[in-house]
Amino acid sequence: MDVTALGRLFHGFLLAKEALWHWMMHRPEETEYLFCTENGHKVGPTVLRRIASVIVDKVSVRAYPHRLRHTFALQYLKLGGDPYSLQYLLGHEDMTVTKQYVKIAAQDATELYRSPLDALG
Repeated sequence: MDVTALGRLFHGFLLAKEALWHWMMHRPEETEYLFCTENGHKVGPTVLRRIASVIVDKVSVRAYPHRLRHTFALQYLKLGGDPYSLQYLLGHEDMTVTKQYVKIAAQDATELYRSPLDALG
């Protein structure tokens, strides 16, 4: 992914974050669903895919539900979330798949925080 695509993705993320915050403040209080109609009824996966498709087209980045889920999992761990909570949030029955996310996040952190002195070794 090039720098321009990352910039568009980050801008899209900021817009989505702002829209989600606005929705959380104004959605029907009696609903248990994050994504619901104005009447508080659950929004199905087809509608969510359609909405996601419109957003992705606007920021010109290829994104799929699984990629968004994967990105959420990695960012959750990188920002200090614990693996057991992530397991619950993703609906994993055991830690097998969640451990893969932990391993990837740990590798990313190792690469990110390499010291320039390591090259001297």
